[in-house]
Amino acid sequence: MRRFLYSDVLRSDFPGVLLVCSVLCLLFAGCNTCIGIVSNPGGSGGVVTVTNPSTCSVPVANGSVRPRIDLSPALAATPSTMRHIFVTLRGIQANPNASADDDSPGWIELAPGLARKPLQFDLLAQSEESCSANLLVAAAVPADLYRQIRLQISPDEPVTDPPALEQNACGESGFNCTVTENGDVHPIKVGGFPAVIRITSAEIEDGFFKVPPDSDRQLEITLSGYSLLSLPATQAPELVPTFTATLAPPCNAR
Repeated sequence: MRRFLYSDVLRSDFPGVLLVCSVLCLLFAGCNTCIGIVSNPGGSGGVVTVTNPSTCSVPVANGSVRPRIDLSPALAATPSTMRHIFVTLRGIQANPNASADDDSPGWIELAPGLARKPLQFDLLAQSEESCSANLLVAAAVPADLYRQIRLQISPDEPVTDPPALEQNACGESGFNCTVTENGDVHPIKVGGFPAVIRITSAEIEDGFFKVPPDSDRQLEITLSGYSLLSLPATQAPELVPTFTATLAPPCNAR
């Protein structure tokens, strides 16, 4: 019985094997260039290089995610002189990396429509029974496991340009504010600088949420608590809300 030797691959007797090995090696190496090696029985050969990455890259499978902001009825019932806490959301992103920071790659938009039309909601308002309340438009995202979420909040500076909201409950105070029982409106800071609220893997059910290919997932982002830090009189109070996240069945499946 003839033994198969690596040197056989290098000879022209195995042109198909050589071609397959060359292409597979480059694909598994993550190259953006395809190289095919063709060898003739006579021993001559040639190299063909294709530099168009679209001919080599593996298509990325997508799933669909619909974020929903869910407010806690227990928080709405908390006794306080405050009757409303308005916060304006301008973006929701997720990242597969649990330790990613703001400058890390891999942040995926879950609600791209918020950049054009932010959502202002009242943290002290109980969520409506309707499943569609605060339900955002579905976004196509790469199929993956996501271990971190960030909520981007509109800056709290006073409004000088035409408002991004059709109706701003904070008026000229900015986009984030509290309203007391006598109707006084006070601006607040939310999320520090930059204005971002993070939902870590510890606050996501199972530590991550999974988006399989060709799936339709609803991501419920629920307010679990908040604190309002008193700052010097020259500064606006700082709101520190906490949220949890979990996957839920689509509205039409409930």
